[in-house]
Amino acid sequence: MQSDPAMAVADGLHRAGRLAEAAAAYRAVAAARPGHAPAWHRLGLVALQAGRADEALAPLERAAALAPRDAAVHHDRGHALAALGRYAEAAAAWETAARIAPRLAAAHANRGTALAMLGRAGDAVPAFRAALRADPNHRAAWIGLADCLARTGQPREALATLDRARVRVGADAEMALVRAAALRAVGDEGAALALLDETVRAAPRLAPAWSALGLARLAAGDAAGAAEALARAEALDPGDADIPYNRAAAERERDRYEAALAALGRALERRPGFVAARLHRGFVRLEQGRPVEAEAELDAALAARPDHAAAASARLFALNYRDDRDAATVRAAHRAWGQALQASVPPLPATSFDRDPERRLRVGYLSPDFRTHSVAWFLAPLLAAHDRSRVEVVGYADLAEPDDMTARLRARCDLWRDVHGLEDTALAAQVRADAVDLLVDLAGHTAGNRLGVFARRPAPLQATWLGYPNTTGLTAIDFRITDAVCDPAGQGDGGHGDGGHGDGGHAERLVRLDRPFLCYEPPPFAPAPRGDGPPTFGSFNALAKISPATVAVWAAVLDAVPDARLFLKARGLGDPETADWWRARFAAAGLDPRRLILQGRVAATGGHLAQYGAVDVALDPFPYNGTTTTMEALAMGVPVVTLAGDRHAARVGAAILRPLGLDDLAAADAGGYVAAAAGLVRDAARLHGLRAGLPSRLRASPLCDAADFARAMEAAYRDEWRRRVAENRD
Repeated sequence: MQSDPAMAVADGLHRAGRLAEAAAAYRAVAAARPGHAPAWHRLGLVALQAGRADEALAPLERAAALAPRDAAVHHDRGHALAALGRYAEAAAAWETAARIAPRLAAAHANRGTALAMLGRAGDAVPAFRAALRADPNHRAAWIGLADCLARTGQPREALATLDRARVRVGADAEMALVRAAALRAVGDEGAALALLDETVRAAPRLAPAWSALGLARLAAGDAAGAAEALARAEALDPGDADIPYNRAAAERERDRYEAALAALGRALERRPGFVAARLHRGFVRLEQGRPVEAEAELDAALAARPDHAAAASARLFALNYRDDRDAATVRAAHRAWGQALQASVPPLPATSFDRDPERRLRVGYLSPDFRTHSVAWFLAPLLAAHDRSRVEVVGYADLAEPDDMTARLRARCDLWRDVHGLEDTALAAQVRADAVDLLVDLAGHTAGNRLGVFARRPAPLQATWLGYPNTTGLTAIDFRITDAVCDPAGQGDGGHGDGGHGDGGHAERLVRLDRPFLCYEPPPFAPAPRGDGPPTFGSFNALAKISPATVAVWAAVLDAVPDARLFLKARGLGDPETADWWRARFAAAGLDPRRLILQGRVAATGGHLAQYGAVDVALDPFPYNGTTTTMEALAMGVPVVTLAGDRHAARVGAAILRPLGLDDLAAADAGGYVAAAAGLVRDAARLHGLRAGLPSRLRASPLCDAADFARAMEAAYRDEWRRRVAENRD
């Protein structure tokens, strides 16, 4: 081979680690001989080794054009692309390298890693297998293969792979982390925790080990231990944005909201476009009861990612808490979202269906809340009372952590589908394959919703009910179940005046039951009414519902009853900074903070309900009333005062009180609210009678009559089905 003195000098500088001088030498060769592929290749390689991937890419692209059959060039080009975060292009470069040199194990393994980074773990598996065929001792390929098997629902195969890897290449800390993840996936949390504890003792400066330990502790319910482990991880790797993001989850779980916000702030400093961190900050702000700040965070998330479905839904959800947004404006925002989604998502191809108007209907209920959740207390009685000669019930459960309530709900379904992890298109295809006649949404824009499935229209008839107090914004959802108290005909604007397809600007047609739109399964006990002491008003609603107007009216109630106290119990109040913020807010409204009793969440359901024993009268917030909290108060014998407003969310309290004969406790304005609340605590005889009789009155009312409710729902379903089959479309 003919010697090349200039390249020899450049290569010598390169081998000596004198990267700047080597780069200059390679650049001189490339300038003198522009077609010299090795010079361009090594110039790019030097830039890569110096940590300047942006400078490396152009010479590597030039080398690849000059030497398209050089596997090493494509391999190094893949590294440059990956360093720039361009994983799809990196995977393609490594695929080219592997095609040219099938025995180049690193090219297969790196392609697998890039595909995994893209969330394509299933596609990564064959790439890692190809790497191991080329080199059975490729440690990274063994680890990547096991990791992707675990991520694609094959944790036992992942564990078997790790066993084979340990025999072939030995075990190390990185392998232990993948094994721990697989153990958690098969439900062996104890073994995973033990392995991670052992790993951090053996490798105390390995940040990923501390991070994995933190996540495992969080999953096991040890939020404090999780925060401690994640703090260690963050100290070891202060540049990683995911570690403070996960630390925020641990801090939020133990109700340390300001610490969570600080951690999320650090995550955003390290990754400014971290949309999930913005979204998490929005949720924290909502739990603190600060929807204005939550909306700002969600706006920032959408500015970074306008197509982020969860952020868009969360922002619409937050609008329901605002007392400075009129109902028509909020509905219009929902419809605009729905129009944009439906324009971007083609529906499934039309299909024929059995048009018999009187046949048994297959009804699917889709929800992320088939678990211990407020939705479950209203869904359970309906599922149990459905007439199986009229309907067949299919439960589509999108939840990662089932619990005892999940088992109860599953037992009340004829067919059960665990759909967690299914993409919208795949889930829509499953619904279509199940030949569901009516698909019912139970989430609206709450967390974990699957409105993208409904936009694809997998069922001939689609509805929304229960889980959300507003329009979804989707005309692909045919109707929304409500009642005439929550949604009076022509409410607000006289029908179609703000541009919707249904009553009052809703995207859906409103179907009003001739009874309350819900049915509650009350707990089996009630606490003893409180004894002597100052009158105590209370609210156990989420803090986000306590709007500025609500604060002002509640302060006026306590001004009218000078010896009364206000007992607020909510998750956010376990955080000292959040509690102080609320004291200041009431003080600004003229209420002495010493008259406030603030309590954080009580974990056990029984302990939570027992707190009602310390309350004389429950105060309902507005414009977003309580639903479950109102039912719980009444079931515990505590009367509720509400203000009936101009939208569904602001009229649920009135809808619940009417069948109990308590319309006088549903005020029409702020003055009436103050008078009703103050008058109730002054009327000792009436209050005592309500405290003693409300639990049984509730149970005897339509609000707890599951059989009557099921017949009303089934009649509504039948009427809508008849309407649908009469239409001249598939």
